[in-house]
Amino acid sequence: MTQVQEPPLLVELAAPTPEPEGNESLARRVINRVTYQREIGVITALLALCVYGVLGTDGFDSRDNLLNVGQQASLIGIMAVGATFVIICGEIDLSVGSIYVLSSMATGMLLQHGVNWVLALLAGTLVGALCGVVNGMVT
Repeated sequence: MTQVQEPPLLVELAAPTPEPEGNESLARRVINRVTYQREIGVITALLALCVYGVLGTDGFDSRDNLLNVGQQASLIGIMAVGATFVIICGEIDLSVGSIYVLSSMATGMLLQHGVNWVLALLAGTLVGALCGVVNGMVT
């Protein structure tokens, strides 16, 4: 009779967070929790880029620049939320960016041809919705 071997246990990629001791301060627990995260390298790189931007360029930390960066990142963030819902459902959809660009181009072209901004916005939204419906029916 042959014995079936148990599969090896998966090794956790991140270092385990140490168990907090009873007398450990809140600040120390927060520091321990942050330093044991997998994303610490990305956070460190972001902080290094921000420090370089502030020290190496003029106007990086101005109100207008930070507002501009926030506005540009918010558009990508909204798309990422939609893509996250698709991924959570067990699917994958790589057309999110393409449909975003197509609907933005339709809106921009209508605005350049003198169409009222409300109608142009509705038309761009309709283009994106129709592409999403066709994409959903095809896949």
